[in-house]
Amino acid sequence: MSTDSRDPHSHAFAGRAVISAPLTVTPETLIDDAIARMHQTQASCVLIIDQQRRVGIFTERDLVRLVASGQPTADVVIAAVMTQQVRTILADQVKDTPSLFNLMRQYQVRHLPVVDNEGQLQGMITQQSLRQALKTTTLLKFKSVAEAMETQVICTPQSSSVLQVAQLMAAHTVSCVVITERDSQPTGIITERDIVQFQSLGIDVHQTLAQTVMSTPLLPIHPYDSLWLAHQQMTQHHVRRLVVCAPTGALVGVITQSSILQTLNPAEIQQLVELLQQELEQLRSENQILLAAKNRELEQAQIRLSEQLAAEQIEKNQAETHIQFQAGLLDAVAQAVIATDLDGQILYWNRFAESLYGWFADEVVGRSILEIIPADTTREQATEIMTYLRQSEQWSGEILVQRQDGTFFPAWVIGSPIYDHRDALVGFVGVSSDISDRKRIETERQQAEQALQQSYADLEARVEARTADLRQAEQRWRSLLDNVHLAVVGLDFDGKVTYANPFLLNLTDYTAAEVLGQDWFSKFVPTSQQSLVKKYFQQLLSQEDTSLTCQNPILTQSGSQRIIAWNNTVLHNGQDHTIGTMSIGEDITQRFAIERMKAEFISVVSHELRTPLTAIHGGLKLLAKGLVPIQSEQGLQLLRLAAEQSQRLVRLVNDILELERLASGKSSLHKHLFNTQELTGQVADLFRLTAKQAGITLKVSDPGLAIVADSDRLNQVLTNLIDNAIKFSPADTTIWLTVESRESMIDNAPAILFRLRDQGRGIPPEKCAIIFDRFVQVDASDSREKGGTGLGLTICQSIIEQHSGSIWVESTPGEGSCFCFSLPVS
Repeated sequence: MSTDSRDPHSHAFAGRAVISAPLTVTPETLIDDAIARMHQTQASCVLIIDQQRRVGIFTERDLVRLVASGQPTADVVIAAVMTQQVRTILADQVKDTPSLFNLMRQYQVRHLPVVDNEGQLQGMITQQSLRQALKTTTLLKFKSVAEAMETQVICTPQSSSVLQVAQLMAAHTVSCVVITERDSQPTGIITERDIVQFQSLGIDVHQTLAQTVMSTPLLPIHPYDSLWLAHQQMTQHHVRRLVVCAPTGALVGVITQSSILQTLNPAEIQQLVELLQQELEQLRSENQILLAAKNRELEQAQIRLSEQLAAEQIEKNQAETHIQFQAGLLDAVAQAVIATDLDGQILYWNRFAESLYGWFADEVVGRSILEIIPADTTREQATEIMTYLRQSEQWSGEILVQRQDGTFFPAWVIGSPIYDHRDALVGFVGVSSDISDRKRIETERQQAEQALQQSYADLEARVEARTADLRQAEQRWRSLLDNVHLAVVGLDFDGKVTYANPFLLNLTDYTAAEVLGQDWFSKFVPTSQQSLVKKYFQQLLSQEDTSLTCQNPILTQSGSQRIIAWNNTVLHNGQDHTIGTMSIGEDITQRFAIERMKAEFISVVSHELRTPLTAIHGGLKLLAKGLVPIQSEQGLQLLRLAAEQSQRLVRLVNDILELERLASGKSSLHKHLFNTQELTGQVADLFRLTAKQAGITLKVSDPGLAIVADSDRLNQVLTNLIDNAIKFSPADTTIWLTVESRESMIDNAPAILFRLRDQGRGIPPEKCAIIFDRFVQVDASDSREKGGTGLGLTICQSIIEQHSGSIWVESTPGEGSCFCFSLPVS
């Protein structure tokens, strides 16, 4: 019997082999992007489509050839490497699986695009989709792996690179290479799909070894296994090939989807399908006759039995459910549950009874409860309890019970009678639990309660006495802290003020209400010192080896600073948890100022006075002893050197006195309204000749702005800055002095900005931060070569700050410096 190509069953098989939405890209798609999509979708090929018409195909085998050739893929479009000649099949020709199978064999292809009459893509048929569509269970079960496996297997050692593996695939036109050990035992496999994955992940095929990326462990199959087993393993593990090994583990071949399909004879498949269809039709006919006869016989019996069975099943299900539920509940309870009949024969013994009494259920069920309870007194009690239960509803009480191992324990027992559905007494049930721990705990509780009462009475007496002592001690300490002439402050764990004595309040001009509960660091510590003082406070609370003494400035309500030397104590609560600090401090502001002045004076004497005095003393000594004639050129040079060094000493002393007058507030400002051009013109005229002699051009840009300030002091600032700029600027350079209107950076009030920029050597960044400190110079040799004292910029800063202004420097080494100061207009 031959099957027509339009047979619906055969057409259905063929239709299942068509992949309706195959992977497609445009010709302009980059190869790397196409490979990535093949890897993501696990597709074995990609069709190149231009306006719904296929123009080429790119398969895993094409990629292997591309990798083996070493051709780079970066920025290369798919159209450059695709296979343009593509075998296709019309959609209306997809009739049956044998014809599809023969067509793929004829063309020797693994991918067959399906197109319509206009050439537009409709789907794709692959060997994998064809294998899944063919229901060839019977044929595969009767064919062995040996009939289909490929014995010519390409192998390579583990030390081979991925590139070498790809070259082997391309040279031998195979879809996989088996990786072997030194003894030729297979350890892994690399397939065309793996090459797609490696390209998608960007793996270096030249450097990567096969043993690091091969698929392992292998899924070996034996030659005598059926093709059906091979088909199942491929489907289960989502692979398209298996390694075939002998029982010894030696490699004998490889089986692929292609080899399975090639083994199948399309004629056998077609014959099997036809035979199954005939048997199916015959069985359907016979079944219909038998079913018709049986249905007539069973319809009446079914009607009679259905109601009876339904009622019985409902009753049975309810009873079984109820029994299972009760049994589960009884086994789950943490109490011994024992049921007996009226004669005391044990009917039920739950799991907890097994652990409590030491008897297993199968050892006691069917025996008398009196046999299980060996003690005579317990047996008598059990007999009395059963007699009582025959006459009453329930009994409960404590009895002494003996276990199987002979040990005794007190048990609390609750006994109840059991009635059947006719309310007839049929037995007894007892629920018992070991109350040894409860009795022991009760005894210990009573003893502890008595001891606690006695301890409580003793503790109350001690607490009362201790409280009185603490009150007295607290009064003494508070009186001491309130009257001591030292600053005392208490802080909690978060740095909030919990106590401040009168001396501290008077020192800072605050009241207790203004201080208590406030954050100590934000209210009393200067901004520049807050992070340092907070860090010390946290270390004091958490680290036992932290020094208990420290020194830092605090702010008064007026904004002035006082230097305090603190002695700190960490406070703990009754559980020895840290709760804060108590600090006692001495006001050392005056002492600190005196020590600073002393240190500065000593520094000046040792570094600034010694050099000129040495020069004066040495020169005069040579002249006085007559070693150098006074009228000689060398004698006159020594006299000039002595005069210059004397002038340097006079300048140094004058600068120190001027700086101290400014710092102490003894030098007051004489502010008046004037035009900035008057100031800048005077200073420029003063230095124009000096600048010209040094080969330096002095340029002034001043629009003439009105300002209220001390013009003499500002003249002193500009004189100092221009003098420094001329000293440290090379010849043939320019110094710019500019004046402009600007808003204050602090409160946006009107301000005037003075800028003096030179083209000198510049100031290193680490010096810019300290250039306005006393006796600071960029180079130590400047004092000798330029004659400076290192106090000029400090004096400038003091004068500007007296005007409520600010001064700073901007400098790039090798390019020059720009000194700026900003002053409020009024």
